[in-house]
Amino acid sequence: MDQNLTEEEQIEALKRWWKTNGRAVIIGILLGVAAVGGYRYWDYTTTQKALAASDIYVNLQEALTSGKKETVLGAGERLLREYPGTSYAGFAALAMAKVRVDEDRLDAAAEHLRWALDNARSDVFAHVARTRLARVLLAQGKAEAVLTLIADLPDNGFAADYQDIRGDALLALQRPEEAREAWNIALLGATDARQRQFIQIKLEHLPAPAEAAPAEDAAPEATPAEAAPAPAARPEPAS
Repeated sequence: MDQNLTEEEQIEALKRWWKTNGRAVIIGILLGVAAVGGYRYWDYTTTQKALAASDIYVNLQEALTSGKKETVLGAGERLLREYPGTSYAGFAALAMAKVRVDEDRLDAAAEHLRWALDNARSDVFAHVARTRLARVLLAQGKAEAVLTLIADLPDNGFAADYQDIRGDALLALQRPEEAREAWNIALLGATDARQRQFIQIKLEHLPAPAEAAPAEDAAPEATPAEAAPAPAARPEPAS
């Protein structure tokens, strides 16, 4: 503002500026306050939800350790229903699947594992859910479904695990030579000593590779005696 204006002129200039820009200033201030308040509310509610989900999951883990299956299932269903966007819901789905496997209810276990896979929040968690689902499908005799489940996956450091599973599925489909190939690839990539040992055992129990059948021997050449025609019979003399 021009310092050469009188005080009254400055006041009049401020009034004119406020008349023109005052509403925009007020709106900007209100939006800023609302944004700060909205973020704080979102942060508060998110924290409260996480704490509530954590408490439920702690109870679920205690129930799982003590064998209280119904408590595990009830707490898990609540986490999936009320807090599906939290990591606790994913871990709850894995726990529920374990309970169902122990009960030999493989269809229900597969359903929980598919939920965990579809809602995975990281590549590592997705890998855990996918491999467990593959094992359940193998136990159900659904080897083709396993091959579909693990097909065309990006190499996120889990290729050896998937080749190991692929070998199991191929063997279940009576394709031992393809299983051998998959397990050999898995063996090259596996870094865990125990996993390498298991793969080696599976390879050793495969039947020996099929060898090409030898060509049939050519028929032996006929000897001169066999090749010569038999002499014609002589007519008997007339009596």
